[in-house]
Amino acid sequence: MRMPFFPLPRSFTLLCGLLAVGCFSASAAEISLRPTALISGKMLTLGDLCEVADPDPVVAAELSGLALGPAPTAGRSQIWRLREIQDRLSLAGVNLAEHRFGGSAQVTLQHARAATPAEQPLSDAQLAAIEEAVEAAIESQLQKATTTADERLSPLAPSPPTLVAKVQLTQETARQLSASSTRIVILTPIQPDIGFQEISVCPRGQMALARSLRIELRPAPQVVVSTRGVPRGAMISAADVRLVPMTKRTLTGALTSLESVIGKEASLAIAPGQTLTGDYLQNPILVRRGEVVDLSVLTGGVQIRTKGRARSDGGLGDVVQVDLLENKQAVVARVAGPQAVEILGGSGGVAR
Repeated sequence: MRMPFFPLPRSFTLLCGLLAVGCFSASAAEISLRPTALISGKMLTLGDLCEVADPDPVVAAELSGLALGPAPTAGRSQIWRLREIQDRLSLAGVNLAEHRFGGSAQVTLQHARAATPAEQPLSDAQLAAIEEAVEAAIESQLQKATTTADERLSPLAPSPPTLVAKVQLTQETARQLSASSTRIVILTPIQPDIGFQEISVCPRGQMALARSLRIELRPAPQVVVSTRGVPRGAMISAADVRLVPMTKRTLTGALTSLESVIGKEASLAIAPGQTLTGDYLQNPILVRRGEVVDLSVLTGGVQIRTKGRARSDGGLGDVVQVDLLENKQAVVARVAGPQAVEILGGSGGVAR
């Protein structure tokens, strides 16, 4: 877009002429036109378009501050040629013969603008989502490479450990990788080794946005899953569960050790392949509602035994109510074993 011509007021021209006569005549300034300029104000000055150098800094500052015309509006551009700038300076009363001009033949102006939403800093959640997308792409390629390698291994050879990726992206890299809605592509081979390595990635079909990343590969944490269906109330044995590598889709709170599961009772029906959390397990029911239990009271070194009937189910350490058989009085006791409850040191009491 060619710059618009706005006639300067005669008073302004006279003022500049006076300045030129009073300040500029004794000094030869070097005026070098820039190839491009980013403008933020509403009015263009010579200093916006050119580098102005003069032995006298006051002269250089006054020349740089000379107004040339309106700046382009946001989103628009202008092209100013050296001849047009010289014409404006002549109209302002500047004696062109006293100064030396150089630099570019023309300058392209662009109005500075506020950052677009795409340039705003990503939130922590957005950054984490992009990092997870990159990690998923890395792990997918690792899985394919591992599957191919496993096919070449002897059936007796141990399988390599499952690895998970960890990346940390800068704001700039994350924005560039999220510029496309398509998936992330891994451009370089990934070595299935624990530790750090450099790889190259880009959004699919956008090689110009390829970036080098430093990634870390770690052994995947393992979680407990069921190998077969377990009905509610059944005791879980070693044959019912196994450890598998954790994935991004693993349930929050998944249990990570077989010891924390084996010997527990299923509080819910468990399907084959179910990742186990604490919600699926309970301590084995040692006392069941309605059955007769042995109740003991230990106080002052003396143990008293009697019989009662449990009002509710309970596992080891659970607190239940028990009705004494001899007088139907209800007391609170703690489950101590199969069909056995106890009141320690009189800590139990009459149920209200």
